[in-house]
Amino acid sequence: MITMIPAFAAAMVEFSSLGILARVGLLLVPSTYPVIAQQRLLFGGADVLLIGGIYQTIFAFVVIWLTARAFSSDRLVAG
Repeated sequence: MITMIPAFAAAMVEFSSLGILARVGLLLVPSTYPVIAQQRLLFGGADVLLIGGIYQTIFAFVVIWLTARAFSSDRLVAG
């Protein structure tokens, strides 16, 4: 649920009116891209869509690789 807070913020505020640090902070959270994508498709500016798709693809591969590496070891991770 905490990862959805930036997505709600991106839905309520015009993305292009934010400062550069706020934009970068929102773009680092993958759950904000669907919200920003809808705004960009409606109001123009598809460059963020392409960059976001590439970022999400790389992010997914890294997370899957890390998960596979963690669970492929013979050690049991217990919390």
